[in-house]
Amino acid sequence: MSFKNSEDWRRQKYDRLSALPDAVLCHILSFLPMKYVVATSILSTRWKYLYMSVPVIKLDDTVHSQEEEESQDNIRSDSFRRFIDRVLMLRNADIIQFHLKCTTTFESSVINAWLCAVLLHKVQVLNLFMKYDNPRCLTSELFTCKTLQWLNLDSSITIKPKLVHLPNLKILRLFGVELTDDGSIPQILAGCPKLEHLHMCGCQLHGIQVLDISTPSLKSLEFFNCYGAFRVVIDTPNLEDLCYVDFLNGDPLVKNLKSLVKAYLFPYSVTLQNTDDACLCGVHVSKFLNAMANTKSLTLLTVCLEGLLHSSCSIPKFQKLTYMKLVPRHNCHWELLPILLHSTPNLKTLALDMEFPDNDICQWPKFPVTQNQPICLAQYLKTVDIFNFKGMQFELDLLSYLLQYGQVLEKINLIFSQNNGFSNWSDAVRKISALPKTSSTCQLEFLCTSKNTFCKPVCLKCMRS
Repeated sequence: MSFKNSEDWRRQKYDRLSALPDAVLCHILSFLPMKYVVATSILSTRWKYLYMSVPVIKLDDTVHSQEEEESQDNIRSDSFRRFIDRVLMLRNADIIQFHLKCTTTFESSVINAWLCAVLLHKVQVLNLFMKYDNPRCLTSELFTCKTLQWLNLDSSITIKPKLVHLPNLKILRLFGVELTDDGSIPQILAGCPKLEHLHMCGCQLHGIQVLDISTPSLKSLEFFNCYGAFRVVIDTPNLEDLCYVDFLNGDPLVKNLKSLVKAYLFPYSVTLQNTDDACLCGVHVSKFLNAMANTKSLTLLTVCLEGLLHSSCSIPKFQKLTYMKLVPRHNCHWELLPILLHSTPNLKTLALDMEFPDNDICQWPKFPVTQNQPICLAQYLKTVDIFNFKGMQFELDLLSYLLQYGQVLEKINLIFSQNNGFSNWSDAVRKISALPKTSSTCQLEFLCTSKNTFCKPVCLKCMRS
């Protein structure tokens, strides 16, 4: 008889969870908000002090006050403050991760006291979300923490430290923070010799004239919609991923992107009200693109290239580019696509996102067909993905162009918009099968976004018979 079926096993009341090692229990508890972690202390003597050693502390006043919704704001915030004070005061182990979310406003002295207590426990990951009416400064000790590896600041905070020494910081994410002068970013980068990822979103940069991001350690840079009229300087020889979605307010200086693998580029000018503005925008965009000529993957908002049509600047050759995704918007000119394809001779995959407002459809010109066709269409382009396909005439012209000149195409994925111009799938297959084709091995695959299901692939060779 096995032990599980024995009389002793049936009689025994065995708490398997409590029998686990402390390290395992603490790891399990680390996935919970601290409010519920502390609540486990009443389960038994075995659990009484376990919460003091949980390596991840998650503090969220919205979770803490769920049972106090009818209380006044000051009562709820005072309860949350006392709870944090107790958790940090009784702490008896290092803190691997500390996450703090405050939707109510606390005095800077209170926040900084908590941070100082956390920093004493060799924290490695620090995530702060705080609500302030006006930007405030954090304790200077935060910027000299030797154990910190990941810092996430999401609040109205002014970063103006006298000294930055974060020798092990690898990831820095800034959301809505305020940087006051040109030396702020260089000072931060100089004090973070191991920084690999920098993310800036919605930051207040009104006091900055030149945004200088120059560091040899950076591998990933993400820059989204920051506020201010600044000139961009990027000098990052080891950068592999670049995402830039913001205005080009001045002449950009972008260099040493020799390691770039993937780029997501949505630069746009402050204004394109006249030809001079459009020409200037074209010059700025051209310089940005020239610096990225070594990238292998490029996602591009094509409206940013509108200025190139009004300037004498040309699109650089992307000799290493094998994947390109274009996101057309508004008055994007279709004649740009052949120009881009000529600039990407080794392109293997082309993705087109056709989502745009319906009132812009009439502004799209007929897709051009030129005598001199791009090399990639004849020798390298294997896959085409077209998202939000509606079946409009200009989209059919585009598809016809690719089918006619794509000599080595193997697959075209058509992801249909919910509001497409076809009555049914057979109507779509019939209409598309009538288009001129060159590749005998190319397959069409249909995906309807409304049903999120694939239809059976259709071989163009069979469609012709």
